[in-house]
Amino acid sequence: MNRALSRRQFLIGTGGLAAGLIAACAMPAAPMEDDATEGSGMTGELTIDMQYVPGKVTADTPVALHEILHIASEYEDMHPGVEVIFEEPFKATEAMTQPTYFRAGAAAGTLPDITFTYGLTFIYDKDTIVPTTEYLNQPNHYIPAGQPGSSRWLDQWFEDVHPIVLADGNNYDIPVGWGGPGLVIAYNKEIFAEAGLSGPPEKTYYDYYQAC
Repeated sequence: MNRALSRRQFLIGTGGLAAGLIAACAMPAAPMEDDATEGSGMTGELTIDMQYVPGKVTADTPVALHEILHIASEYEDMHPGVEVIFEEPFKATEAMTQPTYFRAGAAAGTLPDITFTYGLTFIYDKDTIVPTTEYLNQPNHYIPAGQPGSSRWLDQWFEDVHPIVLADGNNYDIPVGWGGPGLVIAYNKEIFAEAGLSGPPEKTYYDYYQAC
């Protein structure tokens, strides 16, 4: 069944297709239309900053990354009238830090609709970004029925990487990458058994390396 999608509901789609992004609340240069005809969903330009340029070789990405372009193309096919535009990523300088960039962009209305950031506490209280709590607790229709996240989008992620809950009790992000303290060690049980070890030592990295 086709149903019209608001700009903010694009978040639900990106969760199933792109593994999640963070939504900035600034309006794009070409405003999205919410009152589109049935079957077309939202229309207009949807601007995204992934902090790299998809499909382009740069100093930061010596191997071009294309997958997000395929995802965007799929979304455009599913929602005719939407054009996904990837903007040049913001580059921090001594004079323009990420917090400064966000605050200036929010004031000027020039922030992309969806952007990647490493922190939110410096912007969430400035009415800059859309709370994602409501959407995370809704079904994600882009995830096949029965799969984690299909009934409640939040269930797509392990609890340790659930979106950050800030001071007002809301989520304001969608986890696309995680650099937390979690660590998984894989080891060959047969080799360890031959060495008289039942498994990796549960002490320090040095002990582990010594065992290896």
